[in-house]
Amino acid sequence: HEGLNEDLFPSKLHRILSVPEHAHIIAWKPHGRAWFVVNKASFISIVLPRYFNHSNFDSFNRSVNGWGFKRLVREGPDENAYYHELFLRGRHELTSAMSRLISPGKRTPNKAEEPDFYEISRKHPLPDPLAPATLSYEDEEVTQLPAKKRRKVSDSHNVSYHHGYHLNEQAPHPMPTQYSHPPPYSWQPPPHPHPSSYAYAQ
Repeated sequence: HEGLNEDLFPSKLHRILSVPEHAHIIAWKPHGRAWFVVNKASFISIVLPRYFNHSNFDSFNRSVNGWGFKRLVREGPDENAYYHELFLRGRHELTSAMSRLISPGKRTPNKAEEPDFYEISRKHPLPDPLAPATLSYEDEEVTQLPAKKRRKVSDSHNVSYHHGYHLNEQAPHPMPTQYSHPPPYSWQPPPHPHPSSYAYAQ
């Protein structure tokens, strides 16, 4: 991505979360707006040495806090996950707008102000690069077909498939494709992520 410094912490963390082989160690929450460490021991022994050249979990946590990530503390499926308004699944380029806090200090979480990411995601879903591919043509959708059948259908109907995108219409990556029925399908981009977008939570 142009303008991205791949060595900066947010960019590196985003790339780690995009590696399927690490999903059992560190992963996105289903809505793609928060992430969490699944297996701390494996994270320390595998991920930290490979990407950060150390095995110090406290040092990693200091970087998380220093880059403005907030921990979710409200009881529920997102408890103890971390989020940042510019750290979203499928939107790696947004990490270039993140900046390290000069003096992060100790922040007291406020349960009442925590966003409801599941409700936000219902209205404004994020793309999932690891989701099964979807073929779309005319008024039909072919999903999760074996590779040979996917190629056959793709060739015979002259369509392209890639994680839910209908590439014949050149939907810009990584915006999600939103279909409307009856055809023709139309793509509508979600609003640009901004801290104010979390006002949707109520």
